[in-house]
Amino acid sequence: MKKVKNIKKLFGKRLQELRVKKDLSQQELSERIKIGDKSLSKLERGINFVKADTLENLINELEIEPTELFDFLHHRDIEELREELIKALKENDENVQIIYRIFKLFK
Repeated sequence: MKKVKNIKKLFGKRLQELRVKKDLSQQELSERIKIGDKSLSKLERGINFVKADTLENLINELEIEPTELFDFLHHRDIEELREELIKALKENDENVQIIYRIFKLFK
């Protein structure tokens, strides 16, 4: 299992992503979860971390499962992602073929 670096920033990016997906402004979401818009901004920028009651309110207002707020592996540092891909490519030839096919889909 990979070590998580800077969970506050990762959580903040994920929170912002989910808020935007719901087409909510920071002000709208902060009103719904009963915190100030500056507090929400600090959460999204990774300055502060969420409190338990705010976490519950976020889950309910965003209509998501709790695990969705912590699904931020795709927000990892580019170098970490690159290293993981290179490792997978070196492990076996089948990975090379699979990753190449995916790459060609987006090229």
